[in-house]
Amino acid sequence: MVRRTAEIFLFDADDHESMFAKYGMNGIWTEEQLAQHKRIGELLEKENIKPQWFDTIENIGDRRDGLDHRRMSNNSIAFEKKPKREFLNLVFEMMQLEGEPGFFNMEEARRRRPNAEGVNPCGK
Repeated sequence: MVRRTAEIFLFDADDHESMFAKYGMNGIWTEEQLAQHKRIGELLEKENIKPQWFDTIENIGDRRDGLDHRRMSNNSIAFEKKPKREFLNLVFEMMQLEGEPGFFNMEEARRRRPNAEGVNPCGK
């Protein structure tokens, strides 16, 4: 699969389905990946946002129907307010396994430019 465009998908911090848009896409094959998956599961339980499918690794691919478009973009949480430390720890754990989701400080963007609605994914 080759990405031919630069896309970014910004979603709300409470959109947990989008947060897991790419989760497990490449499989969980090694003991290290499985241990990371278990740590993420524990953090999800603490946040009370653990998806029903999470503990059934073999069904991860089954829940992807209709979500293929999310694989082609950079998926990032658009934080409207400062997140709790525990939630950020969860995001960082997911990043270690999957590289996503990223995050964007929409609150600061709107402080600097009140009409901010997004970001250029190619910007540096």
